[in-house]
Amino acid sequence: MELFGIPLHPLVVHAAVVLVPLAGLGTLVVAFWGKARRQFGWLLVVFSVGGVGATLLARESGEELFESMGEAASPTLSSHMRWGGVAFWPALVMSLALVAMMLTTRRLDPGQRPSRLYWAVAVIAVLAAVASLVLIVMVGHSGATAVWSE
Repeated sequence: MELFGIPLHPLVVHAAVVLVPLAGLGTLVVAFWGKARRQFGWLLVVFSVGGVGATLLARESGEELFESMGEAASPTLSSHMRWGGVAFWPALVMSLALVAMMLTTRRLDPGQRPSRLYWAVAVIAVLAAVASLVLIVMVGHSGATAVWSE
């Protein structure tokens, strides 16, 4: 997978590394702050969906790049591949839960308390956001270690 002769993986990784943490941190904010949710919630959904897409594309392009390396692949790179294969799932759950949060509060007036359904979805979103943040750091660190130390 290439774009203008450049491997696609390093390009889309940067989108995932920016969008997923931005969506994760934003999810932590909008889950508990109604004003931020009303003002930035749907924009955050766009970032989150973009992050999921970038994560999926990074995983697919990384697998192809890994296979093309053959025996040149290192144990550090194998670790990166394992973490990268997992990172998509919590990002997807976070994105879906964020959409559900926005839909369950779309008709709330300012100052009105969200429903129990909202809070159940918010807990899932927050847990997935934390998992996404941790995994993106782990994937990024292992990938950077594989590239720059070997």
